[in-house]
Amino acid sequence: MLTYWIENASISTITFTNADLRVNWGLITFDEEDCFLRKHKIFKRHVYFICAGIDLILNVGWALTIST
Repeated sequence: MLTYWIENASISTITFTNADLRVNWGLITFDEEDCFLRKHKIFKRHVYFICAGIDLILNVGWALTIST
């Protein structure tokens, strides 16, 4: 049962982080020369990676919260 929970939590975290970064924020595009960030940026490059890391941590926390 623990393996099933870990698999589902991992899949949901990856799915929602991908949705946040690609669809909601528009950061990941595979047709540009810089595939991890969009062409027009307002902030410096490291700010986007910090926000993406925070989003990943919050998605893991969300998965842990709803699964208890």
